[in-house]
Amino acid sequence: MNTTVAPATSERIDIVDAIRGFALFGIIIAHMANQYYAGWPPPGHENMAVKNSFDGFLQTFHDILIVSKFYTIFSFLFGLSFGIQLLRSKEKGKSFLARFSWRLLLLFMIGFINHIHYRGDILTIYAVLGFFLLLFYKAGNKALLFWSFFFILNMPGYIFRTIDYVKSLQKPASTSQATGMPEGFDMKKMQAEATAYFNMVKKGDYIGIIKTNITKEFASKFDFQVFSGRLSVTFGLFVLGLYIAKRRIFENIREHLTGIKRWLWGTAIFCISMIALYFTLGEKLFQLNGLWGLILSFLGDVFSPALSMVYVAGFILLFQNAGWQKKLLNL
Repeated sequence: MNTTVAPATSERIDIVDAIRGFALFGIIIAHMANQYYAGWPPPGHENMAVKNSFDGFLQTFHDILIVSKFYTIFSFLFGLSFGIQLLRSKEKGKSFLARFSWRLLLLFMIGFINHIHYRGDILTIYAVLGFFLLLFYKAGNKALLFWSFFFILNMPGYIFRTIDYVKSLQKPASTSQATGMPEGFDMKKMQAEATAYFNMVKKGDYIGIIKTNITKEFASKFDFQVFSGRLSVTFGLFVLGLYIAKRRIFENIREHLTGIKRWLWGTAIFCISMIALYFTLGEKLFQLNGLWGLILSFLGDVFSPALSMVYVAGFILLFQNAGWQKKLLNL
């Protein structure tokens, strides 16, 4: 078997471009399965794409193996690209921070145009978090690795949730604690707003969609990002990408293949165990409250980035084969 990999012929790193294409393909599939409808569906439309038992099977497959897995890879690549650009600018003696800040402003403007048409836009989130990433560009590798996992594991969110759990032991559970929603959450109001937005999209009210996306959906999107922990996870992946770039792992991939293989098998075993737990407990897994609910919620949040890294590690190893490399680069 020929496993020789041709050297890069330009400043671009072929495997990074290939993984980026892989991530974008997964993001497209994730949105297709949800009918390109971002946000909470209204009552009665929770499973709008499921029409029969086979659809249900595909939805389960999609929820476990695709949802949240590819935006995770894309977020990691954002931080990786930031790091690669930073290192190359230093090597050439060029200014980096001003140019990158300008690119973030352009990214936000592009994202804003996208957002007013589609509230599921993520580019505005990336642009805002990108400015915070600038605070880490001088950090050492150990600090970057620590903070990347601190945020990827959503430790800020779990610190507050643990404090709330301890407080809940001393008083009767409130409605918000029982549902897992933040204090003051109004379910009826959310359902009414979801129904109104759904009907507006269904009618094709272009002006109404733009107006609502500007006046309401920006705040709703950031609220969701904070409450769900996605904001923390996304930023952690940015920092992890910066760490990997500073280690120059993708520029010297062969030197790190042993470590990549170990990472692949370790995370794969964890992910298989989590999938087995899901099929064993079924819906009960999402109905556990108290300490067990907190622990399982944490493990569930670890599952998505872990499986994403399984995909990346597997892709890297597959890319080492010259035949597969050619196929992946020409997709």
